[in-house]
Amino acid sequence: MGNSSDYLRSDTSPRQVDKAWDMYVNSGVLLENSIRGVIGDSWARCIEGGVDPSSMQTRLMVDDAVYQTLINKNSQLLKAAKPVMEQASDLLAESGSMMILADRDGICLHVEGDRKTVEDGHDIHLCKRANWSEHAAGTNAIGTVLSVGLPVQINTTEHFCEGIKSWTCTAMVIRDPGSQEIIGVLDLSGLSSVFSHHAQALVVEAAGRIESRLVRIKLEETNRLLNAAVTTFSSPTRDAVMLLDKNGCLVKANEHVASNLAMRGVKFNGKGQSIIRYINNDLKMSKTEWLRSEWIEPVMEGQDQLGSMIIIPSPHSASIATRATLPSDTNSFADIIGSSSILQKAVKKAQRLAALPVPILIQGETGVGKEVFAKAIHATSSNCKGPLITLNCGGLSRDLITSELFGYVEGAFTGAVRGGKMGKIEAASGGTLFLDEIGEMPL
Repeated sequence: MGNSSDYLRSDTSPRQVDKAWDMYVNSGVLLENSIRGVIGDSWARCIEGGVDPSSMQTRLMVDDAVYQTLINKNSQLLKAAKPVMEQASDLLAESGSMMILADRDGICLHVEGDRKTVEDGHDIHLCKRANWSEHAAGTNAIGTVLSVGLPVQINTTEHFCEGIKSWTCTAMVIRDPGSQEIIGVLDLSGLSSVFSHHAQALVVEAAGRIESRLVRIKLEETNRLLNAAVTTFSSPTRDAVMLLDKNGCLVKANEHVASNLAMRGVKFNGKGQSIIRYINNDLKMSKTEWLRSEWIEPVMEGQDQLGSMIIIPSPHSASIATRATLPSDTNSFADIIGSSSILQKAVKKAQRLAALPVPILIQGETGVGKEVFAKAIHATSSNCKGPLITLNCGGLSRDLITSELFGYVEGAFTGAVRGGKMGKIEAASGGTLFLDEIGEMPL
């Protein structure tokens, strides 16, 4: 395992390193102290990953469609890096160097710098769309810094593949200011004959500037996201509501999230780990077997997707208080157990009313079996072949009454279910609608 102190400094001559490389790739033997630890570790990963040491260029390039998807996916990173890359275009002219911005997988997104060096880079596929992870290009600053997470400089013969041994490169990871996950790499590369060894400080400073801009950009986007979702969070609800940014990381959660998820066997720690992600405008699940796609909706501001809203129904809310009972051929009145005269009188009255096409009001204290009577009435009514839809009116807020009873179309409001939602009145067509706790409905 290499020490962090040797990631940037090499005291071994290129000739000695080349000799050690030749012995290692041909015999598998690496002489002790012949190279820096960080280089030896990287070479070992290359051998284990099946990288061809005789390769003259990176072996992987993404096509234009994939590249455009990556550009969209990394829009925030590219926006934060734009001033740095624009400055590199001017400052690195005639310097023999070029600056490269790569994503978290080592794929080059943006290249700026000395024109001649950029042209030379195409010979080894050190250019946009190229994959410079270690498994694709062997030991190199972009791929190796992704493996170690600390600034790295790779000099000439320290590269694993023959085709890039005339180059020297320095790279630094770029981290998400919230999660601290690696989201990209900033690299400075050039032919060793003209490469400046002051590049180390330049790359570290430039990567720091990008991370600082990311903080400001994320703060601005978070404020826009919160403003777009303010109505949902201010409305009374028993549902668990989670607000996520474009990376699927948690921005805000209401007080019902922890208890709701606990009932589903999920521990909620409130941290900003990625819950969902969007790829090419399609929603993808990530580490969330408990999550249902119908609970998720993009939060939009015009045509701009700011993030996502997850609304998880509570067992006590109207969102899941609706239940459909399938038609039954059994007489549910037989399920009512009791022989008191009052109960038998209620059963006979319910049987008579069940035969009539009229609304029926069932009154009684909580727990006496009003729903049992409702099921029995439905099962013996002329609508018994249709569904029995139960709606707990006690879980309805004033704002939810209209949408729960009459439904809504897609995009009617932030948090609306994709594709819209059928109202309970329509769902009960041909069957029976049981409005439980109707006296608690706010009007």
